[in-house]
Amino acid sequence: MKNTIFLILYFVHALAYGQEKELITKISEVTVYLNGAQVNREGSLNLSPGKHALILKGLSPYIDENSIQVKAKGDFTILSVNHRLNYLEAMYSEDQDKINLKIQELDKQINLEKARLEVNKEKVDLLNKNKTLGSEASGSDINRLKEAMVYFEEQLTRIKNNDLDIQWKIAELEKEKMKYQNQLEKPMEKGSKPTGEIVISIDSEQNTNAEFTISYLTSKAGWFPKYDVRASDIDSPVILDYKARVYQNTGIDWLNVKLVLSNTNPSQSGIAPELDPWQLNYAEYTVTVDPYQFRDQIREVRGRVVDSETGSPLPGVNVIVEGSTVGTNTDGTGYYSLAVPSRGQRLIYSFVGMVTQRLPINQSVINVNMEPDVTSLSEVVVAGYAPGRAKRLSVERQLEPESDLVQPVVTVMMENQTSVSFVIEKPYTVKSQDESLMVDIRKYETPAIYKYFAVPKIDPDAFLIASIVDWDQYGLLEGEANLYFEGTYIGKTILDVRVLSDTLDLSLGRDKNVIIERERVDEYTKKRFIGNNKVDTRGIRIRVRNNKSQPVELLLKDQIPVSVRSEITVDIPETSGADLDKDTGIMEWNLNLQPQQQTELIFRYEVKYPKNEKVILE
Repeated sequence: MKNTIFLILYFVHALAYGQEKELITKISEVTVYLNGAQVNREGSLNLSPGKHALILKGLSPYIDENSIQVKAKGDFTILSVNHRLNYLEAMYSEDQDKINLKIQELDKQINLEKARLEVNKEKVDLLNKNKTLGSEASGSDINRLKEAMVYFEEQLTRIKNNDLDIQWKIAELEKEKMKYQNQLEKPMEKGSKPTGEIVISIDSEQNTNAEFTISYLTSKAGWFPKYDVRASDIDSPVILDYKARVYQNTGIDWLNVKLVLSNTNPSQSGIAPELDPWQLNYAEYTVTVDPYQFRDQIREVRGRVVDSETGSPLPGVNVIVEGSTVGTNTDGTGYYSLAVPSRGQRLIYSFVGMVTQRLPINQSVINVNMEPDVTSLSEVVVAGYAPGRAKRLSVERQLEPESDLVQPVVTVMMENQTSVSFVIEKPYTVKSQDESLMVDIRKYETPAIYKYFAVPKIDPDAFLIASIVDWDQYGLLEGEANLYFEGTYIGKTILDVRVLSDTLDLSLGRDKNVIIERERVDEYTKKRFIGNNKVDTRGIRIRVRNNKSQPVELLLKDQIPVSVRSEITVDIPETSGADLDKDTGIMEWNLNLQPQQQTELIFRYEVKYPKNEKVILE
């Protein structure tokens, strides 16, 4: 039915605008957004007088028809620009040709191994026919018989062992062939997808050379920010490698194109919010419970994504923390690993031809079975018309000037009114449905202030923090970062740039050479009664030792309880010189510890409350 409709529209368009002619174009530049990509194509041809319908064939089926723009140079008029899907020329990936060639090569190897088995069989038959010796044997004949038996045994053993090796090799080749056959048949199971086409209807009054620049927005593409953070020691600057993991599943390979990475998201609404009147009424005494409120914070999620029908792994699946730019892709075996920001609540799993899933982050291992999207592109036949374009529009492509520096400039950062873009100077090839491509954006060497941080009430270890100043000039986005300190990989973290501060703090991991112990002091732990009140006294001792060969600065935090009722009072007789925030009860000590130095801190507090009540203290 879809093919019939397409044929009718094809002939109607041919009658209205004359003979169709293919316009050959090449992708010159791709602007990759956080979600989606703008593809720029360029092409030219000679036109004769009359009306023509120029066709751009073999495009992605995921084009947003409302985003199509055509700029042209020449003596002609653009009448209309249409977008349609061609079901008669369904997409046939170049990878399928490669797979077929690989299967043919495996078949050839399998047949050669089977031929070797046949040769071995002929050898065995020949040996068996020559085993019979004369039944009348003299002494010398007996010796010849013994020698023949040894010979036959050696030859048969060698042939049988060779047969086992060949059979094992055939089994491995058959197994590899089955993988390629499954890969070849898998797209067919989902149904072949149509190709996108753009039809440019023009009217030319004379022979002219027409030059075109066509741009459009396509889905199934995007990029994630990735970082490598390196610090050799606490006296050196931080090296920040800013990278982008670029992916695309548009169905069309981007071959040797100029990439521009933008921090905008065209799929996100640009409409400014409005406030409605806040009408105050009596509360209904209902409590809404956030399902994520009481769960432990999960710092990292890993798992595997497979096809629910075949159980085979799905490489290249996009895994994104909802509402953030933190994401990754599954590898060739379907596995993924992703650091989770503190506010992360859900993961979004998306893949071309599969139903997108949104799953809560309620455990550290999340395996996903993705269902085929049977409705994808099944009802779309013809897209609407894009508006007509003006006559003899010209386009001037701006080229970046070549650098005179010895070291090549990897990228050019362009700050616009509402976005930041990185122009990648080196051309890249990004294949569709291939593994994501890691693109180097920039490398920054920035001064840092190093300081240790510890909250021994929660965790007894000290964490090294690198504070980067003036970080907002680098155009950073929230993303996953690999941490390296003193030449050693120490783990992953989230580079959280959503802070209203001119200092960006990076945790470089735990340092076991700064030892911290926290314990309750028994001599200060007392209970006594004063009238109708009970008084509980607590004392806490914190010992800190610097086992490093250089001095360190340590910011240490602890807390005392804060009363929210007038009947409960808290007194603080000792803090060891801490800076105390009386509203929150948080205490801070800024310690400067020399090598091998040890210090001791003691703080005490007293809580008075009615003796018939109960208060929980540590």
